Amino acid sequence: MKFSPSSGLSAQNGFAVPVVLVISMIIIAIATSITYTVRQKIRIAEEIINRGKAYTKSYGALNTVLYNLSTSTFNTYAIDVRQPNGDILKWNIYGKPIEIEKGVTAKLRDIAGMISPLFDETYLSLMLNRYYKKPEMIQTFIDTLADWQDMDDFTRLNGAEAYDYKMARLQCSPRNFFIQTIDELNLLKGFDPEILNAIKGDLTYWRAGHLNCMTMSPEMLSVLFLDANLVKTIVESRDQWTLTSGIFRQLTGILETDELILFPRGWLKIEIDATEGNATDHIEVVVLKSQKQRAPFWFAEWKR
Repeated sequence: MKFSPSSGLSAQNGFAVPVVLVISMIIIAIATSITYTVRQKIRIAEEIINRGKAYTKSYGALNTVLYNLSTSTFNTYAIDVRQPNGDILKWNIYGKPIEIEKGVTAKLRDIAGMISPLFDETYLSLMLNRYYKKPEMIQTFIDTLADWQDMDDFTRLNGAEAYDYKMARLQCSPRNFFIQTIDELNLLKGFDPEILNAIKGDLTYWRAGHLNCMTMSPEMLSVLFLDANLVKTIVESRDQWTLTSGIFRQLTGILETDELILFPRGWLKIEIDATEGNATDHIEVVVLKSQKQRAPFWFAEWKR
């Protein structure tokens, strides 16, 4: 058989094409992998940078709020912040967001306009009857909470004392003293977390002293006053800074008592939310504006 050079060359070419394709695919896969890794690292670096910026923004905003708080004066439902030019800037203290800078907001809540599970059994029941979807569970929660906090071992009608926790094989028993945090409610026998979700916007641990209707949320006002139009008038007048304690008394017929005073007590819940890119940061504190102990305020609670 006579050997033909052209046929040998064709065979070599036919073998080289798959090899080149395989090598090309390997190079493409490596390049794609490197590109993906680089992009992923850039994305992680951006997230870290944004996280740091959001963190810095939230702390800066908190310092701004605390400074303004320490140099301001209270009125019925706001603090009057004095500007460098002498003007007065009003910051609401009933939870409407205040823009500190782009991407940063603050919410200030007068604690006197909120309810505490330590003391406000009546208002707690009213709020739950309005916003909690399982009315048959409300009295059980109220009685169980009372049994948890009282100092005796006598079980209320719908409550639970140490024996009941033991029979239910729970790892805890009533403290026989005030709860130490809101989260401690989760330890109550048969507690439904939906209770907190229903009223958490108006729930506080630290409320002390009187209630202030002027800084209550629309939800609480709706419980106190069943007239929806009245609640709407109060909220709109408050947002427009035209509501006064005198007008409020005329609208509602409420008279001030030792328990109900239309003025803040000095306790504030402050929530800071900062955003940078996809990163967010949240700070939540409770402070008391006070001149005691040579300080303009002191912290009662800190969460982030």
